[in-house]
Amino acid sequence: GKHGTQTRFAKLLVKVDDRPGQLARLLTDIGDAGVNMEDVRLEHAEGSQYGVAEILILPESILELEGVLDELGWQVLG
Repeated sequence: GKHGTQTRFAKLLVKVDDRPGQLARLLTDIGDAGVNMEDVRLEHAEGSQYGVAEILILPESILELEGVLDELGWQVLG
């Protein structure tokens, strides 16, 4: 959970291409969907052309956000 709370969050993994502006685009798309992102981490393997963003959100928002991101062309990995 977040510091000072007992809240648990759902995790969504999203593939992010290694191109300028892609992470910013993902974060904007999440905000435009009306979903509050609680935390984000980015893993990027050396030599690969993409990274994986780990997005933490409230569990009740996960299905909605998966649908929105899918419609916008993001590859949701889990």
